[in-house]
Amino acid sequence: MVGGSEWARLDTVVDKALELPPEARDPFLSNVFADDPETLATARRVIEAVDRSNGFLEGTAPTVDDVTPPAECARFGAWRIVGELGRGGMGVVHAVVRVDGGFEQSGALKQMRSGDHVDTARFAAERQLLAELDHPGIARLLDGGIDQDGYPWMVMERIDGVPIDCWCTERAVPLEGRMRLALDVIDAVAAAHRMLVLHRDLKPANVLVDADGRVRVIDFGIAKRLDLSAQTEAIAPLSAPYAAPELLTGAPPGPPVDVYGVAALLYELACGQPPIDLAGVPVALGVGRVLEVEPVRLTARRGQCPVLVQAPSALVADLDAIIARALRKEPAARYPTLEALADDLRRALDGRVVAARSGDRAYRLRRAIWRARWPIAASLAIVAVLAGGLVATEVQRREAVAARDAALAEEARSEAVRQSLYLVLAESVETAGIDATSRDVLQRATDRIAAEFARDPAESARVLHALGELHFYLGDYAAAKAALGPLVGGGRNIPRDTLAAARYDLAQAMIRLGEVDGARPLLGQAQAYWGRDPAKWRARLIDSRLVEAQILRTSDPAAAVALLKAAMMEHDAMHGARNRQAGVFQNNLGVALQTAGDLEGAGAAFRAADAIWRATGLTETPDALNTANNLAAIEMLSGRPQAAEPLFAQAVRVRRKLFGASGGTAAVLNNHGKVLLILGQVDAALAALTEAAAMAERFAGAGSMHQVAALSGLADAQLAKGLTSEALATARRAVAASGLGKAPPPARAMSLIAQAKAQRANGDRAGARASLDQVDAIVPALGPAGARLATAAADVRKAL
Repeated sequence: MVGGSEWARLDTVVDKALELPPEARDPFLSNVFADDPETLATARRVIEAVDRSNGFLEGTAPTVDDVTPPAECARFGAWRIVGELGRGGMGVVHAVVRVDGGFEQSGALKQMRSGDHVDTARFAAERQLLAELDHPGIARLLDGGIDQDGYPWMVMERIDGVPIDCWCTERAVPLEGRMRLALDVIDAVAAAHRMLVLHRDLKPANVLVDADGRVRVIDFGIAKRLDLSAQTEAIAPLSAPYAAPELLTGAPPGPPVDVYGVAALLYELACGQPPIDLAGVPVALGVGRVLEVEPVRLTARRGQCPVLVQAPSALVADLDAIIARALRKEPAARYPTLEALADDLRRALDGRVVAARSGDRAYRLRRAIWRARWPIAASLAIVAVLAGGLVATEVQRREAVAARDAALAEEARSEAVRQSLYLVLAESVETAGIDATSRDVLQRATDRIAAEFARDPAESARVLHALGELHFYLGDYAAAKAALGPLVGGGRNIPRDTLAAARYDLAQAMIRLGEVDGARPLLGQAQAYWGRDPAKWRARLIDSRLVEAQILRTSDPAAAVALLKAAMMEHDAMHGARNRQAGVFQNNLGVALQTAGDLEGAGAAFRAADAIWRATGLTETPDALNTANNLAAIEMLSGRPQAAEPLFAQAVRVRRKLFGASGGTAAVLNNHGKVLLILGQVDAALAALTEAAAMAERFAGAGSMHQVAALSGLADAQLAKGLTSEALATARRAVAASGLGKAPPPARAMSLIAQAKAQRANGDRAGARASLDQVDAIVPALGPAGARLATAAADVRKAL
């Protein structure tokens, strides 16, 4: 294929060849390109296409100025010309009004101009097929006839609109909005396809957006009835930068020509220029460029295109793959129908896997992790790599990433997780079989890599770290700690950047397990390493404020809020406010505000996070679930349990679907159980809290915040059911677990209140008072969060 640097030479040679008699052209080309058969073949195709085109490019046929336009006020049937709307390769388009028929109506009149390339019979036939089209997104044919010189004319519905590219530019429409407009275009043209009509000339000037924001497709002037028996096709006047290659060579067209046209239109909407830019290119080479040159990928243009810069990177990558497929030179390699193209665009907008990237294993696995679906049995079919080679691949990739700037830190971590999933799935093939659960498979892979790490820490450290991250993402914090612990204490042979990241992730897992004191020095060590080169690790340092605030909010919620607000401003300045990490910042800010007693501010932060999940297509992710759970908690704290219950129920359903049993699932299940208890649904609450307590102990660990909270709620449910002795035993388990030093002080206070209730119910009034005295000693240091616990303890005292 001819590269960009070779076009200048090809341009000069082809121009010279076209000046020669036809019989002398090929010998001339053969001589010039005797040592370059590939370029010779390209030159021959260009010459052949130019010979066959007979003026297909707009501007190569006789110009509009060569045709004497009808005079102002000239009549065409019932229509009178009142002005000019525009000029193009097919002729002048006039504004007309109806002057008889008893009603007023405006339209756009198009008249075929004179020239050898005009086929009046064909024009009349195609005008008839346009009359059959009936769709709100297609300008309707109103009238038609033959003028006094024998040339056909037609009057189309006049659309007072703006070309789609101008409309988007004027309103700074984001990429998602431009894609949705393209879906409206597809809907209209697909309706024509169902009538076996192809448009064949889709470009920005032929797609208008009216005052109501509706897309209207115009100018079916070269539309054609689909003929499956056609072998060749006469070349019609076209807009070459947007025309499918087969339209330029005379090959019989089918639905893929409009698939190409829509993709070319969407390409320009995304980056401001057509996929094959022919500005300043001689006509002789225009055909060759369309036939030979591959469009520059959107991802390569992203830095120069504001629309792409502001869009989520995942969406840009998906759209890039979709457009690349739709713009392929061979019709059979594109989407077979417009509906298939539309389906992929919708998948991209929804954050689902797009068909255009179905062959990209790493992409599919990334989506599997990002959406946390873990369909292991289905994933086995796409694992076709050797597990042994993955370690080296991961190490090499990480070494390359180490040199990149800090803005890509989050993406680098995700890539490591993706590579580790290869190991997980490969392990399932080797030893587990398709009936093994994802968690069992993950644990076996972790054990295998941990054993390898003991023999060769330097080579296995990065993969072991990534496996620890996978456990963490699954909500199995104890397993994450077990995987990351040996890595953190592994000695000098571990890469320093991997060690810092592992310390950071271990700190996160320990916080979830209630081991805040152990997490604090690990976080400090990671931040100290990144602080040695703050320019390189700026993104990591900003992200680390999330964990720092989690530690800080247990003792100083107001300081945690201030820290998060400052870090969020830094993040937004660096990455923008519409990405996953921006949503995480908003969610954590909401938690800190809630802990500080600002329920209104917390609700606003959670809603801002929810808006980010919707805008970025991340509505079914662990982050989005956490936000939904937090919003439901705000409803509870605001005294609206009826509003909170369906939110918690939905969170439980989605969490089970994505993760199965995990520490995070236990937390959501616990919250739902407590709401059910408040609403008087005791049996349902008892079942939910029993399951939550067992799940929290298994996955979050004995003495964790999740376990203590679930046991405390279970004791309350047992009391409501009349199981007083069982309630006392459960409450004592909660108090004992809270004394292990992992759960934060609010959890211990919660367990003591549950114990006081159970002691009172069992007649131990003195024991109840002693439990409440311990609560009174805890709550003053808890700030606003302690006030709610103090109120709950006071209610129990009144009952005594």
